[in-house]
Amino acid sequence: MADTKEQFEKVISQCRELFEKKLKDYGPSWRIMRPLSVTDQIFIKANRIRSLEIKGVSMVDEGIRPEFVAIVNYGVIGLIQLAKGFSDTTDMTNEEALALYDKYITETKELMYAKNHDYDEAWRSMRISSYTDLILMKIYRTKQIESHGGKTIVSDAKFGFIGLVLLMNWQMVGYMMIIYIAGLQNVPTDLLEAAHIDGATSWQTLIKVKLPMVMSSITICVFLTLSNSFKLFDQNKALTNGAPMNKTQMLALNIYETFYGKTGFEGVGQAKAVMFFIAVAVIALLQLSFTRSREVEQ
Repeated sequence: MADTKEQFEKVISQCRELFEKKLKDYGPSWRIMRPLSVTDQIFIKANRIRSLEIKGVSMVDEGIRPEFVAIVNYGVIGLIQLAKGFSDTTDMTNEEALALYDKYITETKELMYAKNHDYDEAWRSMRISSYTDLILMKIYRTKQIESHGGKTIVSDAKFGFIGLVLLMNWQMVGYMMIIYIAGLQNVPTDLLEAAHIDGATSWQTLIKVKLPMVMSSITICVFLTLSNSFKLFDQNKALTNGAPMNKTQMLALNIYETFYGKTGFEGVGQAKAVMFFIAVAVIALLQLSFTRSREVEQ
């Protein structure tokens, strides 16, 4: 792992050195590039690499390595453009551009270290041609997403939450209905008859008679729904696993990933679990107190 980090640092240093030299020569002229143009530029570089790998001969005295360096630097430029937006002029200094480069390359590097830890350097057994194909695949996917206005079903957290809501409703609605039906069947008929004789409408009977009489059922159902929603884990793990980018990660799954997914964060995961327990207990007690105060003894 130590050797790998040194190699990462060396390659990043070489890419940064070239980026800095081009800044001195051309300034941040790339600021006028729209994100779609950056995507196309990376596509051209990756496609040339694939072409050279297949043909095995280069008519221009430029190898594959400079193209990989260019992909790295244009990737960072793309991140800057997504964050800052494109400009009609070179609206930043070389120092500001280099500082942004360092920021995003550091974030990228940390992600590489994390993935390297999780996958145990499996990438070392891959062929270089596989990297080329993977880069091109990602670029084609990016171009497709851009043609959709940046919106996708898989990458939109909204659809993940909708799926979780539908799943929880499907799981809970039958159980809840049994409790509600049992509560409604226990409403004394003489109260309903008295309401009818007094001229109460169906709506008034529901609000003034039935709901107060089934408040105990409502207390149970709300308590079970709240507690099960907070403790949602296995459905979240199986359905979305927090994707995309942990945007659909619920509290229980977040605690699990903190405790088991990050080395050295076991204490943080335990602290989250304790705070989670206290929060759920407080909310549940408040809910029980609120709904029980509105129950009517038969």
